[in-house]
Amino acid sequence: MKKNNSFLNTYSRYIKYWSIDTNYIFLNHGSFGATPIEILKKQQIIRNQLENEPVKFFIRDIEEQLFISKKKLAKFINADAKDIAFIPNATYGVNSVLKSLTFRKGDELLTTNHEYHSCKNTLDLVAKINNSKVVVANIPFPPKSENEVIEALLKYVTKKTRLLLIDHVTSPTGLVFPIEKITKEFESRGIDVLVDGAHAAGMVDLKINKFKPSYYTGNCHKWLCTPKGSAFLYVREDKQKNIYPLITTYSDPQFEKGKWTIFQNRFYWLGTIDVSPFICVGHTIDYLNKLYPNGLKGIIEHNHSLAIQARNVLSKALKIDLPIPDNMIGSLVSLPITDTKRKNFPSFYIDDLQNKLFYDYKIEVPIMFFPNPPKRVIRVSAQIYNSIKQYEILKDILIDII
Repeated sequence: MKKNNSFLNTYSRYIKYWSIDTNYIFLNHGSFGATPIEILKKQQIIRNQLENEPVKFFIRDIEEQLFISKKKLAKFINADAKDIAFIPNATYGVNSVLKSLTFRKGDELLTTNHEYHSCKNTLDLVAKINNSKVVVANIPFPPKSENEVIEALLKYVTKKTRLLLIDHVTSPTGLVFPIEKITKEFESRGIDVLVDGAHAAGMVDLKINKFKPSYYTGNCHKWLCTPKGSAFLYVREDKQKNIYPLITTYSDPQFEKGKWTIFQNRFYWLGTIDVSPFICVGHTIDYLNKLYPNGLKGIIEHNHSLAIQARNVLSKALKIDLPIPDNMIGSLVSLPITDTKRKNFPSFYIDDLQNKLFYDYKIEVPIMFFPNPPKRVIRVSAQIYNSIKQYEILKDILIDII
């Protein structure tokens, strides 16, 4: 297929609101997100305020700005503001919870074969320290129904199961797990549920108060498009007493009597860091609600529809049977492709096919190993700046080179 040096005409009209390099087809919003130009400008204004008078900013100004931003986030994810705290990323949230908890010898910590590697590594470490056992439930890919996922999980539950760590939206396979049903099933059995919702906020209609897991953490910088370094940790009120951030710093008791709960107070000051991403969360929610028809709800619906179209185009062309129900797809779609021929995989290895697509065809799309090398999947993202034409271009290239 003829290579092209400029792909501006393949994007939707919404690309003008982002600073994405249109010399490439960017189909990987899911990895790190992308922040609109106006929000980046707003962030710079906040940073300028910080540098103009650092003491005034940190001591006098940020409490109210953080409080306003947190209230807007709480409303969007349908949680109580008193139960959430700002953190840098979802991995930090998983680490904070797991490293705050104690387990006994023989306790079983359940997760799935779809779990994000960083969080699975943390679970392994905590289990090692506590002489506990990590149990990995094998969830088939592609699954045929939500019930298949739930039934597969329950096969691994024993009297020793103390905690379930589970993705809301899986990173390598892009599945939307039925997290409300899973949480209710496990919590009713006395098993705490820690949800890794790294991709969920801005991708799915998140209603935390509807199912109230013990713990839920999620990124804002991915599908909410906030600046990098903005995420949240929700801890159900009855679980907050024992949860601490990864670092222990200054804590002012006066906040416990004001806007911040004791739990939030622990996370309020994580040292001298750039808090502009936290403050920008509320601004981004307001901005996206005005940018697109029907606001963030409309964006979520659009991205889901575009992802389904992308799934249909790619699976048909590559002759891949993908019987995943539409309600288990959000804004990500993963399809199994041919095995890699590589024999070794150094840290942070980028697959040869991913590099070929990037360097030869100027398409940014991730190739991931699932369940393990040499098995691979290709994962495409759908955001309002993408168009169906871009997946059709990818389809033609894949037919040629796979």
